[in-house]
Amino acid sequence: MAKIFISVGDPSADAHAARLMRVLKARRPDLEFIGLGGPAMQAQGLQSLVPFESLSVVGFWEVVKKYAFFRSVLRRCKKVLQEQRPDLFLPIDFPGFNLRLATFARKLRIPTIYYIAPQLWAWGKQRAQTLANSVDLLLVVFPFEEAFFTQLGVPALYVGHPLLDDPQFAALPRRFEYRDDTIVLMPGSRPQELAHHLPLMLQTATILASYLPELSFTIVKPETLPLESYIPYFRSYEHLELEFASTASQALQWAKAAIIKAGTSTLEAAVLLTPFVTVYKTSALSYRIGKWLVNVPHITLVNILLQQAVVPEFIQDEAQPKAIAESVLSILTNSEYRSLFLSQFQQLRATLGGSGATETVADVILGRLAQ
Repeated sequence: MAKIFISVGDPSADAHAARLMRVLKARRPDLEFIGLGGPAMQAQGLQSLVPFESLSVVGFWEVVKKYAFFRSVLRRCKKVLQEQRPDLFLPIDFPGFNLRLATFARKLRIPTIYYIAPQLWAWGKQRAQTLANSVDLLLVVFPFEEAFFTQLGVPALYVGHPLLDDPQFAALPRRFEYRDDTIVLMPGSRPQELAHHLPLMLQTATILASYLPELSFTIVKPETLPLESYIPYFRSYEHLELEFASTASQALQWAKAAIIKAGTSTLEAAVLLTPFVTVYKTSALSYRIGKWLVNVPHITLVNILLQQAVVPEFIQDEAQPKAIAESVLSILTNSEYRSLFLSQFQQLRATLGGSGATETVADVILGRLAQ
């Protein structure tokens, strides 16, 4: 019997980790998993140490306000690592927390394989030494990352992107003309993101519907947020045709466009060749801190990877309903403008390769456990 301590902090990582756990268990049924994870991982047998929704905090100031809580979670995780001595520590993304835990695991001489790298190419290289001193291997999901991290002294291996292991994303995307007159709204997976983004998106939807009454709107609602969280925002928008989807792939594959909060969901839209605009709002203090720390010209992951401003970005004070609606209307009505999105998205999809990332990661982990 072998035990893996696994740690994630958001719904997208929960989905990737659950898929990996399923593959690992199929090949080694004796594996046990303990750590931090959401409903998808728990369905695969994870013994989660805290309720997953309590980890859903975004923004620098918002994290500071919950510092005591995260410190208590870190202490609890350290205690489990020290007392149970798992055979492997598997942190997945979630760098603010996982790097601290990886440093502790290294002191205990617990092998550590970090999956889905901290985005040091966006946040600067200050954490590189910590990463190099804390992990035995870094498994990266973008082709350029292997050389980037290796040059910083971090042992890295490119494994491909797990998004394409999901059949919904791996399938050939639908052509624009065969899609529904639907706009997807993706305000985020955390309560603070909902408060910042959903009113903005509903105001934008109202403007869009005034120009194109045939439009309907689908809100992606993650399992970690209850329906009751959305109800207060709908009271002034009974005139809109709104529905919910439980997964991004379910909504994006049929939609003609989307309005998406900056994050990993922007990559999901690009892979499905769904044109979109990015929005992002946070507290004033968190925004100022972020502007000081982040050293990339774009906030959208797709733009960062393409190294150009393909996707329009509406950030903080620039996130105004009228401007966002005008950009979405251009996508819907201007085929030449729309084709710029689609050609670049096709290029990005090709650079991610095909499916198989999860199996590759499982090979690496099982190889380490066999040593």
